[in-house]
Amino acid sequence: MTATELHDTLEPLLDRHPFVPIRVDGEAGPIATVSNPYRTDLFEGTLTILHKDEGRRPVAVVKAVQVTRLLPYDELPAEPGCLSYREFHALIRPLLGAKPFRPFAVELVNGRRLVSETQGQILVNGRFAAYSAPHGGSVTFPVAEVAGVTVLQPAEVS
Repeated sequence: MTATELHDTLEPLLDRHPFVPIRVDGEAGPIATVSNPYRTDLFEGTLTILHKDEGRRPVAVVKAVQVTRLLPYDELPAEPGCLSYREFHALIRPLLGAKPFRPFAVELVNGRRLVSETQGQILVNGRFAAYSAPHGGSVTFPVAEVAGVTVLQPAEVS
């Protein structure tokens, strides 16, 4: 891509609400991921993705000529046996904000089942989600590893 093409393609993707992470592809495949539009700089044909916590430290610096495509995660196909980013968010968003709350389970591709019995047990942020176990501890998992989301019946909740 040229610097102008990168700018013209990236800007509308950064302005999406809600924001959807963006995979940056090169000739050999994925180069980097834009996970936060506010931690991204584009200056003179160079895309800099900054670390989420540490000031201005870059995670990736990519020249426009290295980029072949920018692909929002909601356009990526799912891994075998998993939900796509789009499918997962379409299922989980209504459940997270449901009033009254309805318990649900998130099944991971490794067979683990995370049951959300109360609001706030599962939090989702872009490409990742976090589960807080009722008796302590937590699990962070990539959305790409979710095999299914199921609303539970009262008898299924422990």
